[in-house]
Amino acid sequence: MTDAHTLSLGVLGKPHGLRGDLALRLYNPQGRLLERVAFPVQVVLTDEDSRRAPATLRGARRAGNDLLVRFVGVETREQAALLTHRHLHVPRASLPPLASGECYVEDLLGLRVTDVEGRDRGVVAEAFFNGAHDILTVKDAGGAEILVPVVPDFIRQVDLGAGYLLVDTHE
Repeated sequence: MTDAHTLSLGVLGKPHGLRGDLALRLYNPQGRLLERVAFPVQVVLTDEDSRRAPATLRGARRAGNDLLVRFVGVETREQAALLTHRHLHVPRASLPPLASGECYVEDLLGLRVTDVEGRDRGVVAEAFFNGAHDILTVKDAGGAEILVPVVPDFIRQVDLGAGYLLVDTHE
């Protein structure tokens, strides 16, 4: 669960060590956003029922494909374990500015999708990372789905203001 002011970055995993560190499984393991944030930063944690809880993230460091994160007030392995499986949402204002023409994949959710042949393909319903790149799930009114890789060969135009996405499905 996210909103227009936050960006969901990943899910907290198991505690790491004895001092309250937690593994953060990033939705996009190639992402480097948290490494450029000025700490401490106020974040939101959500649980499986989408209940929101504020927290203060005091640091993050790389550990393989994961990040290890620490929160203010979490000093023991037992305290850290209570946060396992929570989703981490970071305020967009705390993230580095995007370059011209860039957007977050999460911003594509809900956009109307048309293909290069002019066919209405539906709406971006969800996105996931497949290990190489992000994939959009586009659903039409009848529930049919197409999967669109978020790479330049497939994503031809994005207009967030108009709520529009032009894709080449290579069909």
